[in-house]
This record gives sequence, structure tokens and C-alpha cells, in this order.
Amino acid sequence: MKNRLLIALLSLVLSACMTHTSLDSDELAEARAVIAAAKAAGAEGYAPRVMAEAVTSLYQAAHESSESSGSEGHFHPEERDRLINRAIAKARQAMQLATINHTPATAAGRDFNSIGFDNNSSWLNRSSASALQQMVATLKQHADLQLIVEGHASTPESEKYNMWLSQRRTQRVINYLVAHGIDAHRLSAKSYGESRLLADESLPGGEAKNRRVELHLSK
Repeated sequence: MKNRLLIALLSLVLSACMTHTSLDSDELAEARAVIAAAKAAGAEGYAPRVMAEAVTSLYQAAHESSESSGSEGHFHPEERDRLINRAIAKARQAMQLATINHTPATAAGRDFNSIGFDNNSSWLNRSSASALQQMVATLKQHADLQLIVEGHASTPESEKYNMWLSQRRTQRVINYLVAHGIDAHRLSAKSYGESRLLADESLPGGEAKNRRVELHLSK
């Protein structure tokens, strides 16, 4: 909600500053359409900064277009076209981020972004390796993305041991990504031990859901 209010406030401020600017011109049609599609995809919530840049560029392009009706020499078609292209590119980028990060929420969290582990182990199993291969492909396709790797553990062992185990799991995932061509500078690690459980461990499968590494993409 806060992110959407940020975009709405930005639009209002820009609108107030450009009272003689119209967004209805034919030159802006593609940019308007792409921004609308990004909003419909949830980009305001998942990529608010990029969406703000898209909206800002749209208004700046509209303002540049309005200069054609003002004093001679103020209109710069090259600058207008650059701003239009930037608005389109940013909106598409925001839509991609929304698509990547938006996964259905469940009682166990965002399973798509979760790497599971066997009991009392930090080794990657076949399922984990398959999921990480997909993440490698995503990171290579989107070179501007960063990844936060968060390690977790279930509760049967001591709190100290579980923290150590979550750190091992986090490092194991980072080592895999680096070994497969991802720059370590794009990765950051956090470990929480047993402090952020997803599931009730008294229920079937509860411990397995808590033995995990979560992956969070960001700009």
C-alpha cells in the first residue's frame, strides 16, 4: 500500500508541476500502454522505484512535447524520443520484476523462492539444484538484479547449532551460484537459524518446510 501511495503521490506532484502538459498525444501512446500493463501486473508493489522512473519519464516526455507550442527553439524532438524510450524501457523492466517476484502466497511462504534441505544437512539435493539452475538462468538474463540469500533451520537441535546450520546452507547456495557464473557482488547472505519458522513443527511436514534457504530478488 505504501508503495502504491508513493507512485500516486509522485503522479500528483508531477501533474501539479505540469499543469499545461497533456499525456494524450499520439507520440506517448506506446509508453502509456506499457505503463498501464506494468501497473496491471502489480509492478507498483514489486518494483515501485522503477515504476516511478517510468512515470517520471512519461511526464517529462509530455512536457517536452508541449514545448512545441511555446517559444520557437524550445522543442527538442530527440530529447522527447529519448524520454519516451526510457519510459517504455523502465515500465517493461518493472513488469519483468513483478513477474519474477510475484508468486502465490501459501501457509509455507513463497515456495517458488525457497530451497529445501534434508534433515540436519546443508548439502543441496536434486530438487534444490534444479531450482538453483533456474535462478542462475534468471540472474544471467537480468544482469541488473541482486539476490538476497536467507538461510533457516528447524528446531530439533540447539539454537546455536541451528544458527550454524543455517549459515552453512546459505553459504552452500552462494557457492553454487558463484560456481555457475554469478558474480559474488550481486549476492548477499543472511542467516536466521530457527528464529523465523514458517510452519508448525508438530504437524506433518512442518520441520521440512522450515529447513530452507529463501531467495529474494531485488534491484
